[in-house]
Amino acid sequence: MSNTAINLLIIFAILSHAYLVPIKAFSSEAQRSEATVRGSEDKTCKTYLRNPSPEVKLPIVVYFPGTGIYSTSGEDMFIPPIEMVLKDKMAMILTIDKPGITGDQESPDGYSFDESIYFRYTQRDLVTCGINAIKQITTENSEQFSGNIILVGHSEGAQISVRILSRLMKSNSILKKNIKALLLSGSPMKDWKKILKDQLSVEELSDLLSAYEKKDDSTVRQMVESFGYIYLQDIFTTPPLIQTLRDLWDSKPDAIFSFYHGIKDENTLVQPVWDFEEANIQRQREKKSFLKLQARYYQADHYLNLSTMDDMSMFLKANL
Repeated sequence: MSNTAINLLIIFAILSHAYLVPIKAFSSEAQRSEATVRGSEDKTCKTYLRNPSPEVKLPIVVYFPGTGIYSTSGEDMFIPPIEMVLKDKMAMILTIDKPGITGDQESPDGYSFDESIYFRYTQRDLVTCGINAIKQITTENSEQFSGNIILVGHSEGAQISVRILSRLMKSNSILKKNIKALLLSGSPMKDWKKILKDQLSVEELSDLLSAYEKKDDSTVRQMVESFGYIYLQDIFTTPPLIQTLRDLWDSKPDAIFSFYHGIKDENTLVQPVWDFEEANIQRQREKKSFLKLQARYYQADHYLNLSTMDDMSMFLKANL
């Protein structure tokens, strides 16, 4: 494997679900159910719902960890705020696997993996699966659902969360009123080609874009590992997260946007988050439509730290 490929594997691993927090074994006694929902085209996603108190009405927290090949069927990858929600029986937790991945506790990795499906997945699939999963869960569990939904997303998961709300705001779905808050960490605000330019050397970026222009899925997969050409095609032609957020100014969602970002983050730079926060404040001063937004910054990189986890936990306690 070339040095370019190795470096790219490192870069995209960092854009994944990991947080820099102590890893502890965690297992809840929550009632657990599985389902399958449709994505875009012919793809589907497995979903997993944990309900810690089936006898009472609860809100729903939807958790999107980020890029990477893994299953959300287990609880070993839950960050402390999600663990707290289950332990304290504050909400149901909904997680969604990418197309081609199915939780399998008998497998050494905890999941089965169909690469012929997985490497055709896009963010659009996860947005569609996310919306369909929320619709299904709130309908089938209507007697147990209190009415509030909070989306929690890291890195790719942050972009998925905002795109879900954006789609709902453009629809007639009543669910847009149910989204109470979005917790967004390590948010990739800029155009993805610019994000890659920040991360890669000139040679690395040239090699990746050359493979992309040639529609060379095999080379893209060798260089990136966790997704292929079709994923890049989707994110390269999708408006950047900062534009999706700007578009939401006119939609006037009721949801609170709570950002958590490391000022040492070299993978998703902090400056665009600062810029958007300031632009949002300026709109409020000018009495224009604005988002209910709060942002916290940390002496941390893309993995964030325990202070972030504490602040996210406090936000969830106050808003569930």
